[in-house]
Amino acid sequence: MSGLCGIVRFDGRGVDGGDIRAMIQAAPWRATKGQRAVTRDDLCLVELGAYPAGDIGQGPIAVACHARIDNRAGVGAALGLTDDADDRQLVAAAYRRWGTDFLDRLIGDVAVAVWDGRARCLVLARDPLAIRPLYFHHDRHTVTLASEVSQIAARPGFRRTVDEVAVASYLAARTPPGGRTFYQGVRTVEPGEVVTISANGISSARPWGPRFEPPGNGQDHVVDLFQELLTDAVRCRRSVASRPGLMLSGGLDSSLIAAADHAGREPGMAALRAYTWALPGRDDERPRSRLVAQAMGLELTEVPVDGPLPLAGYPDHGPHHDDPFTWPYQPLIDRTLEYAASDEVDLLMTGDRGDETVGDWIFDDLGLLGSGRVLAVFADLLARRRSTGRPLVEIVMNQIVRPALRPHRRTPSPSEPPPWMSPDLRSLLEPVEFAVPGRVQGPRRARYERIVQGPGSQIALAAERSFARLGLAYAEPWSDRRITEFVVSLPQWRVQTRSRPKALAAQVLARIGAGSPDPPRTKIEPTTSFAEGLSSAESTVRDLLCGSEAQARGYFSAASVRAGYEAFLAGRPPEADFWRPLTLEMWLRHHW
Repeated sequence: MSGLCGIVRFDGRGVDGGDIRAMIQAAPWRATKGQRAVTRDDLCLVELGAYPAGDIGQGPIAVACHARIDNRAGVGAALGLTDDADDRQLVAAAYRRWGTDFLDRLIGDVAVAVWDGRARCLVLARDPLAIRPLYFHHDRHTVTLASEVSQIAARPGFRRTVDEVAVASYLAARTPPGGRTFYQGVRTVEPGEVVTISANGISSARPWGPRFEPPGNGQDHVVDLFQELLTDAVRCRRSVASRPGLMLSGGLDSSLIAAADHAGREPGMAALRAYTWALPGRDDERPRSRLVAQAMGLELTEVPVDGPLPLAGYPDHGPHHDDPFTWPYQPLIDRTLEYAASDEVDLLMTGDRGDETVGDWIFDDLGLLGSGRVLAVFADLLARRRSTGRPLVEIVMNQIVRPALRPHRRTPSPSEPPPWMSPDLRSLLEPVEFAVPGRVQGPRRARYERIVQGPGSQIALAAERSFARLGLAYAEPWSDRRITEFVVSLPQWRVQTRSRPKALAAQVLARIGAGSPDPPRTKIEPTTSFAEGLSSAESTVRDLLCGSEAQARGYFSAASVRAGYEAFLAGRPPEADFWRPLTLEMWLRHHW
């Protein structure tokens, strides 16, 4: 697996090699295939992964790179580099030419640290879809950077303190402001951000903004372009693997990745190794996964489920050291990764961000009406009435009339925090300012925010960590910047309507699916397994809420969370999601 870590000092003192060794040892899975470093008196930057040993510092610019750059041919040609230039050399040349705007020129999964010896500054950057992590801690004289917060916390002398603003944001299902993490003083480089640190302080910029070049009015042309982009996104990701795999649910998102891989697979290339969950009853994904695998010629492994999912084997499969976020289905995810690792898969793709990119709750009834598709508008309004039970007049007012009167309205304010949050913690909630290009309004703005600011980044970070621990690279074709730019450039009624969810993606699957089944109208969610698992874990839940560490810290009322769980057991909907306080409690108990 791969990653970064390093220390830079601005006070003229040397870097202690013991500090660097402690950081590497805190996440040994990232360095199992080797490492290389640039070492000077006052800095040490380390690349962890399958690299030849040696010093990577030549000249005044030094780069540590955890990246896959997909447009390397075009960028390399513009910079006058030869074809054998690696990612580190490419980033160094791009920084020399374009300065901190270099990130805007690179397409791919990018997390990099650049030391500029001329200006004596450290530049940290991540691509806009933020698949690869990068954290840093800055005090007056020293910057510590790493791919995992636990690596920074492992440095001797680091004082661990919980960041309660991040805790408040987590319980309220919001993004922590300002790149905060759960460790006070440790920040994440945010999606699309370039951070410059010198002896004079920190500055930040976001040079990337999506290009808006509408592809034309013909729907066939739109489908052609989308198919081309997705096929290339899959090709770029599998090109760095010797044995790639795919987590296949049988739903549209992962099925389309399988189809795009099949369509773009060159002669002699091995088929993907696919993994699907053998869930019971209504949650079973195997009937569709088998059909997709057969149509695409995939090797399919059905991962068995032994017992209930949430809290199975507790405290195993609990939250990582870095933060409390963990999936209820983490035991099954971990088992899937173990199967893939035993099959010598070195890269595993998922369809995690398909909903955010081409689905979810984003619709454009007003735009659909403006295009003259009156019957389609009527079908969508009726579909909304069936799903909500609201009067048709009210739906027309909310979906057509009000958007027409307020075309540039801001995104709705965040939902209310859950009832079990303490008043003191609620007072720490801060608004998150999200810069959106002025031309992006209405449903396109909602799509842009959903992709870039939504939960996808947190999900990606958790997946990347889980995969890394078993030596697997995490790859997500739906997190391709070119796909994001393309989808946001479209009127959102071209992406989907209520009566035709994920219409654009479904059209591509119909073209290249090689006889795979039609996409399901509704997404298969293992809700039954989740409910049964939480019900059977009653003793574990009660133990977590008895003598609660989170309550002792003044974060929530354990009695209120327990009341929510009791409502769930009785078949009533709880007031809010009680999984977050449970995972917070697990995290505090086992890592603090």
